[in-house]
Amino acid sequence: MADGIAEAFEARVADWPAKLAADEWFFTAVRADLVVALRPTAAFEATGDAASLVLRLGEPTLKAEAAELLLALARRSGTTEVCEPLARGWGQVMAHLASLGAHGEVMAGELARWYRRAQGLV
Repeated sequence: MADGIAEAFEARVADWPAKLAADEWFFTAVRADLVVALRPTAAFEATGDAASLVLRLGEPTLKAEAAELLLALARRSGTTEVCEPLARGWGQVMAHLASLGAHGEVMAGELARWYRRAQGLV
């Protein structure tokens, strides 16, 4: 599943407003379902796909949830090493998170702390 984490995420969040109305923990359950079964190496490999998802999604709620998925994968990977796709797109990911307002700034800070990087274009 690591190779297709973005595709799996998008499939599970189809019709998300109705699913969220029925279960306030919907997004948390989706993340847990996608991440918990992954080995750390698979989670590491999936971070690039999740970063691309953050950049590709336009709807703010889904973008924020994709960022939460990226954070969950980073933690599951158990390493502060940044995968190459995320390293290349670091500045763009930080900018997209900043566009989400206060919550996005918090997520950007968490991601930067995890990877021991600056939030900016480093």
